[in-house]
Amino acid sequence: MKKWYLLLGLIGFSVMAQTNDLAALSSGTYVGSSGIFEKNNELFGYIVYYDYGLIDKSTKKMEYVILDKNLNKVANQVFETEKFVANYNCTRINHKREIELRPNLDNLAGSFADFRKQKLPQRRKINLEKNEISLAEDICYENKIFSVCETDKTFKELQQEQRADRKKDLRYQSDVVVMEDGTYLVYEFYIENDKVSDNAYIKFDKDNKEVWRYEYNKDLGKKQFETTSVLNFDQENIYMAQTFREKNKITSLKFLRLDIKTGKVLAEIPIENFDAFNLNNILSLRDSEGYPVGNRKVFDDKLVFLGSCFEEGKSRSIGFYRFIFDKNTNQGRFDILKFTDAENKMFIKEDGGVGDDFSLSIRDVYILADGTVNIMFEKYKFNAYGGRSVATDLVLFKTDSDFGLKEVKIFPKAKSVNQRSDYLFSQYLNNNKDLVFFYRDYEKDENSSKKNWNLYINTIKDGKFNQEKIVISSKKDFYIVPSLAKEGYVLLREYNKDYKYNQVRLERLNY
Repeated sequence: MKKWYLLLGLIGFSVMAQTNDLAALSSGTYVGSSGIFEKNNELFGYIVYYDYGLIDKSTKKMEYVILDKNLNKVANQVFETEKFVANYNCTRINHKREIELRPNLDNLAGSFADFRKQKLPQRRKINLEKNEISLAEDICYENKIFSVCETDKTFKELQQEQRADRKKDLRYQSDVVVMEDGTYLVYEFYIENDKVSDNAYIKFDKDNKEVWRYEYNKDLGKKQFETTSVLNFDQENIYMAQTFREKNKITSLKFLRLDIKTGKVLAEIPIENFDAFNLNNILSLRDSEGYPVGNRKVFDDKLVFLGSCFEEGKSRSIGFYRFIFDKNTNQGRFDILKFTDAENKMFIKEDGGVGDDFSLSIRDVYILADGTVNIMFEKYKFNAYGGRSVATDLVLFKTDSDFGLKEVKIFPKAKSVNQRSDYLFSQYLNNNKDLVFFYRDYEKDENSSKKNWNLYINTIKDGKFNQEKIVISSKKDFYIVPSLAKEGYVLLREYNKDYKYNQVRLERLNY
């Protein structure tokens, strides 16, 4: 196996990198890992999962190992879980210093018939300070009573309950959010003959007494129908989009800010030009294959959102809009960026087409501290009829403070067939003022006829661009998987084809 210092020394990485051998951390079989992040998206460390096999026909033994952001082992625990669990995704750390583990299913653990008879894999939570793992409990609200939700049911039992519930003329639904101070925020509504009414957000105090209620959509007989969607909330405010419809036609839109302690509406911004852009597109931003792309960022003084921009009568997006809400002034501002704004910088059509059936598919959004938004695309051809999808060059739109197109930067790379994307991930630097992003390319080695995957590390600092490259695969020797790390570093996991060597390594970035 090639030695890391021979590879990394060529590009000036620090040779004093932190390392850890995943194979030596546990006697179980490695089945996955992920980063653990604070609420502000700062990296806390990593969690690694190991499988010890079945205990009985429905239960298996697993282990988690917690590493800090310098790859030092700080905690571990062996626990029992359902046999259909492959590994977990974890949430950000909450105010109780807990992370929630959400199970990923192992489709090879048994047949679908077997799965229906088993209890559904349940979420778990880890208290990072106490190194304790337990079942995660949800709170339910019904008949004006709060209680722990029942979760100990099989897939078959849940299906039967859902079928019985759908036969009812009137159905009550509610979602409960537990606030940091232990109080509850409840969203409730009723479904009558497939029509939704009596929607309300309700805030309760520590004694579970109602403090305030924000109601809408009260009259099922009227033609107008209202919906709201929460864009963001914290311990002080709720920010939401509210849409008014008559049948399937949108008649008006507005942005709301509510005081979470009193329920008072602090800001109400009407959105009048809804033919050109639809506030509902703020709720999610997706690429050409339906994968979500992060499209919002919360700062101390503002919220910034990016949404797809549509024109009436056209099914494909013509560009994007940026919405900035100033928390200090309670003012909102919309700015539009169209694909055709790049016409003098590259060949591009009104709907983002770039020729030969390729289109710009959004991959990432970079929202910086000054409110400017940069957008990363990949030239992508998707065949919905079983043909081959193709990904090629990356394209970066850099905008100014008014969301005007400032620069188009193209990153040429080889075509990847049947690969969804060669773009990897990004990280903010220097308090969200700068950024680094990563992508890969399958290239022929300059000194041989071999082709390897190369990792490109790209930094934009003070508006200046810098790029470095390292080899991350060799057909016979090794393969390297890059992942997010603490600021200014990249995490590289190296393993060989037999998985006998499985090491993670932190390497400092040069910027």
